Amino acid sequence: MPILRGTAIIEKVSGVVEDAAVNVWHFETIGVPSAADIQGVGDGLIAFYQGIQSLYPSNVSSGALVHRVEIAQVTPGNPGVSDDVASALIGTRAFSITPGQAFSLPNECASTLSFRGDIEGFPEEFGLTRPRARRRGRVFIGPLNMNTVAGIAPANEPVFSLTSRELMLDGYDLLTTAIAASSVNLRHGVYSRTNADIVAVTQISCDGEFDTMRSRGKRPSIRMSRPVVQGAAVAPRSGTDVVLAS
Repeated sequence: MPILRGTAIIEKVSGVVEDAAVNVWHFETIGVPSAADIQGVGDGLIAFYQGIQSLYPSNVSSGALVHRVEIAQVTPGNPGVSDDVASALIGTRAFSITPGQAFSLPNECASTLSFRGDIEGFPEEFGLTRPRARRRGRVFIGPLNMNTVAGIAPANEPVFSLTSRELMLDGYDLLTTAIAASSVNLRHGVYSRTNADIVAVTQISCDGEFDTMRSRGKRPSIRMSRPVVQGAAVAPRSGTDVVLAS
């Protein structure tokens, strides 16, 4: 079954390539991918990211058409080898979002949208393999703004808020609705390189706990230092900020 890969690229205000957030999605269709299938990937992902745009902070770009979806076809390799091949791009869609205006949480903070295909009859573990894990996937959504944080009783621990979780799942419904309007054959799926196949998603979830993506962390740009005084009382004093080389 043909597999299409949609890579969503969310740009930061900085415009620095390394600062962009990237999510990779996969879709299955029937026969040779049609123009409607390719359009469906773009329409679906744009609908999703525009649907959740209020989760993003003010350091995500609000510029016109600066974000994009890049679409390619994936040819799986041999099962167990993970030697798939992606085609040259067969579609690119630019789009805009209006992020929330709240400040950003640390760039590493993310929320996870998890999805899975049908796992009935597939064991969690079989020998040294994990068959169900090959039918599960996720994308890390971030950076997030401070308004996505809520405190829960009894200790007021921070969680990804109920409103934010509902918005994430609503965004996914916008994705599948847009896909259906473009192509009757296209489905979002979980792609397994190990199995060299794709299965249609049947359930989604979004946890209250935040997740992290260390790869999205920024290198330090400012550092405050001061010499240490030991063996005597230390009077209040100022540190010195140093701007670090990028």
